[in-house]
Amino acid sequence: MEASYDLEVNINQSDSVGNFFNNILGSFSLSLNPFFIVIIYYSQFTEAFVKLASINTESAF
Repeated sequence: MEASYDLEVNINQSDSVGNFFNNILGSFSLSLNPFFIVIIYYSQFTEAFVKLASINTESAF
């Protein structure tokens, strides 16, 4: 849970990335698990996000 929360915070703090997610996921319901939904969609565009997710996961634990 901490890893998911840290990842969401980092996404919201980045203007360009935040807008990117808002445009793509704006019509989706994020009530189930936004962490995995974000990974599924963004990993299709770049591996940088996957690296960022792994860094945040390691730091959270």
